[in-house]
Amino acid sequence: VQRRLLLLAVMVLMALTAVVLAVLAGTGRLEVWHLAVASLLNGVAWASDNTVRRFLIGEVVGAARLPAAMSLDNGAGNAARMLGPVLGGGLLASVGIEGAFALGAVLYLVPIGAAWRIGYRNPPMAAGSSAMLARMAEGFAVVRRDPRLMGTMVITLIFNLWGWPATSMVPVIAADRLGLSPAGIGFLAGLDGLGALASAVALALWLRPAFYRATYAWGTALFLASFVAFALAPEPVSAAAALLAVGAASSCFGVMQSTLVYVL
Repeated sequence: VQRRLLLLAVMVLMALTAVVLAVLAGTGRLEVWHLAVASLLNGVAWASDNTVRRFLIGEVVGAARLPAAMSLDNGAGNAARMLGPVLGGGLLASVGIEGAFALGAVLYLVPIGAAWRIGYRNPPMAAGSSAMLARMAEGFAVVRRDPRLMGTMVITLIFNLWGWPATSMVPVIAADRLGLSPAGIGFLAGLDGLGALASAVALALWLRPAFYRATYAWGTALFLASFVAFALAPEPVSAAAALLAVGAASSCFGVMQSTLVYVL
C-alpha cells in the first residue's frame, strides 16, 4: 500500500468521525456509546497515522536528519495539543460540545490536503498475507537479537500501557479533584502541550547522539513520576507545574522512540 494513500485514508476516517459526532451532538442524540465507538476508531487511526507518518519521515529525510525531523513533527503535534484543549474548553463552555466536534472536522481538511500533496512514493513490496507475516516475523527476530532494540521496545510497552493512557484522566482529575470549570480544564490540559513543544524545540537544537538512549529512558521515567505528581497535586498551580513536566517528558519519549529504531 502506498503510505501516502494510507495516511490520507486515516485522515478522512478521523474527519468523518468528527462530522458524525458533531451531527449527533447538534441534534441532541449523542450518547456515551457513540463516544466509545469514536474513541476506538480514532485510536486505531491514530496508531496507523503515527506509524505511517514517521515511516514516511524517515524515508524522506534520511537517518542523519531524522532527530531534527522527528523533533519538528513532535513539536507540531504538541503545539496542537497546547491549543486544542484551550479551544475545546472555550467552545464547550460557550457553544457546547457540537462546536468542538465541528471545529475538529473542519481542521482535518488541513492534514487531508497535506497528505494529498505528498509527492513521495514508496517502492512496491511483495504482496500477500504470507509476505506480510514473513516481514513481521523478521522484525521480531531482529529485535530479539539486538539488546538495544529490545530495550527500546520494552520502554515503548511500559509507556503505552502505563503512561500515555493516563493522560485521558487529566480532565477528570481537573474537574473532580481541583474543581475547575470547562475553560479552566482546557487551559490546564494545554500546559501538557506547552511543555512538550518547548522540549521538542530544545531536543532539535541541542540533543546529541551520545544522549539519545538516556533521554529516552529517563524521559519515560520522568513522565510517569510527573503524572503521579499531577494526580496528587492539592491545587491548580502545582498541578500545572506537574503537567508541564509531563509534556516535556512526553517529547523525550516521542522524539527518541522512532529515532532510536532508525539509528540503532
